[in-house]
Amino acid sequence: MQAVTRSVDERRLLLSLAEVWPASPAPAPAVTSGTVAPLEFVLRTTPGSDEHLVIVGSPDDDVTNNEAFVALVENLPDMVMRTDVSTRILYVNPRMAAVIAERSDGGVGNTADELGAFEDTVAALTATYGEAFAEGKALDVEIDVAGRNRIHHLLVRGVPERGSDGSVQSVISVIRDISALKRLQHQFEVLARTDPLTSLMNRRSFFEQVDAELAAGRRPLSLLLLDVDDFKSINDGFGHVVGDEILNRIGRLLEAETREGDLIARLGGDEFCVALLDADVHATESTAERLRRRVGDVAREVGLTGGIAVSVGAVTAGDVEITAYELLARVDDAMYRQKFVARAPLRKGRRPSGAPR
Repeated sequence: MQAVTRSVDERRLLLSLAEVWPASPAPAPAVTSGTVAPLEFVLRTTPGSDEHLVIVGSPDDDVTNNEAFVALVENLPDMVMRTDVSTRILYVNPRMAAVIAERSDGGVGNTADELGAFEDTVAALTATYGEAFAEGKALDVEIDVAGRNRIHHLLVRGVPERGSDGSVQSVISVIRDISALKRLQHQFEVLARTDPLTSLMNRRSFFEQVDAELAAGRRPLSLLLLDVDDFKSINDGFGHVVGDEILNRIGRLLEAETREGDLIARLGGDEFCVALLDADVHATESTAERLRRRVGDVAREVGLTGGIAVSVGAVTAGDVEITAYELLARVDDAMYRQKFVARAPLRKGRRPSGAPR
């Protein structure tokens, strides 16, 4: 880091001078040169005086590299900060200065506590940097900072810097605001769990949560499976826009007619599933019947004179171990049995395999 900050190890410089300085009483040379890597020095006598002038500089390549480094760091969109073991700020780039303090110096010379800003962030960074100083390892940590209007998510990469004795003297940190990335990540997570038409849970998310409830021993737990009767004729007769509106309104109806904590999903097409938590057989059947009646309201809301009906299957998990998909198979069978009973007068005795006589 000496090549970057232009700092000089004074002890090493004096030792190097001593190596080339003649022992008394020999006269001192007019010009003496040496190297304290990565710096070079030239010692000159001062005419008419016992004083000497030491000129310390860097090789041309090193100067060029340092200028390029400084230009890069000073113009980074990321925040860069250097702190010592007491979290005293030794350097900040312009981007960091604009964020950490309103003063033009960006808080250089202050400890993080003395700035009085971002206390939660300071506490997190101080603890994390303590580990870096103790173990001498690079660190990666994500922290949240409360802004004026929203939470900022920051990714901090800290690299310990060692002195000539090998001990960690400071940490150089690159801090990146990943808030936009986090928001995008959250949007993808929501899309992966949500039915895009109704904003209810999708099939995958629903059964993951039902499985979690069953595995935790949540009993009683009941499933309702709803299927819109003859939904294809609605799409064919009134168009898919009306069909989509009906599905949306059924989704809102299910939310209104169930309790907070119950799980609701659109499994696909015109099928919906509801998990009723802590609902026994009687409560489950009562809810199923209420939903059958209320779906008729949806037809009136969208202006369908022919009405809408749903077939609803209902099952309740017993004390035996069972998975969500095993419970789905049972409620699916119950729903189709109910659908067959509703259509029996029109089917003139035709029965699906396994239907009751």
